[in-house]
Amino acid sequence: MRPSDGFVYYLNSMALFNLIYALRVFGVDWQEGQFATPDGLFAFGLSLGLAIVGFSFSLLIYSKDHTVKHKGVKGKMVTVESCEDITGTNFFSSYALLIITGCSLPILSNFVGVILYLLILCMLGFVFVKQEMCYLNPTIVVLMRYKVVKAKCKDNNGKTTDYHFIYQKGAIVCGDEINFLNVNDKIIYLSEVNMDKINNH
Repeated sequence: MRPSDGFVYYLNSMALFNLIYALRVFGVDWQEGQFATPDGLFAFGLSLGLAIVGFSFSLLIYSKDHTVKHKGVKGKMVTVESCEDITGTNFFSSYALLIITGCSLPILSNFVGVILYLLILCMLGFVFVKQEMCYLNPTIVVLMRYKVVKAKCKDNNGKTTDYHFIYQKGAIVCGDEINFLNVNDKIIYLSEVNMDKINNH
């Protein structure tokens, strides 16, 4: 995962946390029709802004489609050696850990509170990008009925690569051959996968 992609995925996954933090700051610092401290106003504006940016990135993320739609396009063919569906408990527990960690932050209406918020945000972001984590907003995953599968695949040259396949229709099992646009991404979005195999059954 490129650092720039990791940044986009991180802000998207943390959108709910930033929104909740903004509301918590608002509840604590908003007094008599205005913010009690400039630091509270800054923390509210920053966290709300990051939440809006994070939710906006959803449009960028889910507009991707690496499906080979034209017969003249060769694409990249890989064979699935092992795979794990992480849409369920594993996916949601990992996502929930980020949210719970962030929401446990104390709300301090001063400069220290702002620094603490930024420090935690940067630390989580560093781990997220460094470990090449793939977390998406689970609300969108459920509503749009996406499946997230982590798979170890081998290409025609014998090179093994770990991919995350995100798709709405079909299924991925070991031994499947998957063809997608030849991109450098390790997170592959497909509108459907192996539907011909399912329809034949």
